[in-house]
Amino acid sequence: IGQVFDTYWLVQFEDKLYIIDQHASQERFFYNSFLDDKDNIQPLLLPFYLNEECDVREMIEKNIPLYEEIGIFIKKDESGALYIDAMPTSFFELKNDVLELIVSQQGNIENIKTELYARAACKKSIKSGDRIDYDKAVELIRKVFAMPVARCPHGRPLYVELTKEKLYELIGRT
Repeated sequence: IGQVFDTYWLVQFEDKLYIIDQHASQERFFYNSFLDDKDNIQPLLLPFYLNEECDVREMIEKNIPLYEEIGIFIKKDESGALYIDAMPTSFFELKNDVLELIVSQQGNIENIKTELYARAACKKSIKSGDRIDYDKAVELIRKVFAMPVARCPHGRPLYVELTKEKLYELIGRT
């Protein structure tokens, strides 16, 4: 039907009206694509040094193989300082987030992976107030209805649906 508030798309399908959140929907799409893309790891031109405390340093060193599973390669220089040597391209804008999550999650690789991919997807997605053209909207809407999980990585629904009967009830029609 169209876009409202430069944030939501209204779509009628059969006897239902869907209000689709464009940001949450694209965020889920990017999140899924990041999870599926195992070949996007790139070496950094300049290493990203980790300024860690002694107790955290031991935890980081112990978990280096876990970080490598999600494409974060941590090395040690001649002085013993730890640095990130390579990471997925989707994390390039999130270097400080990578460090913060490595330190705060204490080796919980699933939490780190989920949160980093969610943050990367959020940054890359259409924002509330962004207008998108009709063709891009149609493509996004098709992807929304093909997704097995109808929630963004942060847990918000991609859409709400309103049946014809419920709409009639809300308006006072019988």
